[in-house]
Amino acid sequence: STYAFGLSVGLIVAILIILQLTYTDDKIRSRRSLNRPQSELLFLGELQTNGSDSSATQVASALVFQAKNAAAASVHVCSTDSTSTSASVTESLAKAGIAAHLTVVGAQNVDSMSVNELVAHGAQAFVLVAWRNSTKARDLLNAQQVLVGSGNRVLGVILATPTN
Repeated sequence: STYAFGLSVGLIVAILIILQLTYTDDKIRSRRSLNRPQSELLFLGELQTNGSDSSATQVASALVFQAKNAAAASVHVCSTDSTSTSASVTESLAKAGIAAHLTVVGAQNVDSMSVNELVAHGAQAFVLVAWRNSTKARDLLNAQQVLVGSGNRVLGVILATPTN
């Protein structure tokens, strides 16, 4: 009976630890993480940066549509994770043929931008890149607030899976 009691207490403690980690972890792991009620960002699609042409084409078409609706001539693709850059996302979009419809520019992380880069310039807009299993929800929200607060338009967010 002592073993059974020890086993049951151990299982309860393990379950409590798993639940605590589940509720406090705010990394973006799926599309569902981006569709929370507090998120005002439009989800533009999932992008596999390992060369999947179909995901890049789908994201590129959604991006072109949103840019035309917003009358944006250029779109700055901006990573929200300080450890990742938007270069592979910009490259994937270029391979999908987005350049024929829209000027896409890779931008640095919002936290690294200068005042000149943050100030709104006419017909430009931003797209945020959330990296699966890396970007935190609060970092995405902060990037959106910084860009909108400086007068920029944010067209939406792309969920990108990094190349392994």
